[in-house]
Amino acid sequence: MALHTMAKPKTFEALVRAGGPERFVREAANQAAQLERQHWLKVLERGPSPESPKMAALYAEYVRALRRQLGVGQSADVVRDQTRERVQRKRALGDWGEKKAINLLKRAGFRNVRDVNAEAPNHPFGDIYAERATVRYLIGVKTRNKYQASGLINPTYNVRKRGVDVDAIAQRHNAILAWVAIPVIPEEQSFSAYFGTIAQIEDAGERFSIPMRPEQTVLYECLSRPLEESDQSIRADWSNGGYPRRRM
Repeated sequence: MALHTMAKPKTFEALVRAGGPERFVREAANQAAQLERQHWLKVLERGPSPESPKMAALYAEYVRALRRQLGVGQSADVVRDQTRERVQRKRALGDWGEKKAINLLKRAGFRNVRDVNAEAPNHPFGDIYAERATVRYLIGVKTRNKYQASGLINPTYNVRKRGVDVDAIAQRHNAILAWVAIPVIPEEQSFSAYFGTIAQIEDAGERFSIPMRPEQTVLYECLSRPLEESDQSIRADWSNGGYPRRRM
C-alpha cells in the first residue's frame, strides 16, 4: 500500500493555508502507524497460524483488523478457505446437535425417538420423530454457537424455511411440529438445550425463528441438566470466535 505525503509548505503563508504544523504532525503519525500495520500484517501472514483454537481465532482477528485499517481486501484464497471452514464447522456442529437431541429427548421421557433424516434425507422440516404421552411430534433441531462472531448473543435460530407448507407436513405425519434449540459454547465444552413447539413461537409473534434471548428461553422446556451442561465431545474448533468477545 503506497503512502502519500503532502508536500511541505515553503512559506509561512502556505503553512497557515495547510492548517499549521499540527496538520503535518498528524499526517506523520498516521503514516508511521500505517507502516507499522504493514509490518505486522506481513509478519502475521507469513505464519504459521497458532494451533490452539483460541489463539487461532485471535490471530485471524488481528489479520482482519490490520487489513481493514490498511484498506486491503481479503485474497480469494483466504475467502475460499474461510468459507470452507465455516461450512465444515456448521455441519459438524449440526450433526453433533442432532445426535445430542435424540439422547436428550429420550432422557426427558420421549418414546419411539428416531432419526427422520436416516429415513428421508434433507427432510423439509423435521430431524427427529418422537412421542410423549399420546402426542406425536416431528422435531427440527437447531444447534448454534451461543454467541455471534461479534460477541453478541445469538438472538434467534431459524427453524422453518420460507415457502414450506409446514401445516401440510404436520398433517402428513399426524404430528405436532416442534423444535429443539441447542446453544453451544465450544470453548467451554458446554451447551444448553430447549424444547418447544412451532405453535408456541407463533403465539409469541414469530413465524420462522426461535427467540433465544435469556428472557425468552425461560419460557421453554429445558432439556439440559444443569442449564449449562458439560459435554467433552464438543470441539473447541466449532467456535466462531464470538465467546471471547461476548457481551450480554
